[in-house]
Amino acid sequence: MVRSACRVAAPGSEFAGFRFPPEVITLAVRWYLRFGLSYRDVEELLAERGIEVDHTTLFRWVARFTPLFTEAARPRPASSVGQGRRSSSTQPCASTSPDGTPGRRGLSSQLRRAVQQLL
Repeated sequence: MVRSACRVAAPGSEFAGFRFPPEVITLAVRWYLRFGLSYRDVEELLAERGIEVDHTTLFRWVARFTPLFTEAARPRPASSVGQGRRSSSTQPCASTSPDGTPGRRGLSSQLRRAVQQLL
């Protein structure tokens, strides 16, 4: 008896216990979500590549793994590591023009500070 060389998911993985490798499940769910295909369309695409999967199995995969993929794709806020170690060139300048508005250097430092707060 010859066993197929198929990578098995790690026991603690979300893909543990499934018959198909994680790459196939990920590919099928991504095709469904990204291109708006029907379950039967994805079934046909996988069949063209030699992978026999039923459309109800695809439905179960999409229901189970969509929240995981959307969470992984969600942008994370920038970490605050290194915020206290800025060079003196990035500190705000206090220069103002005679009329009280920020001067050239003051305006650029305010813009730089605003961009840094956004990041």
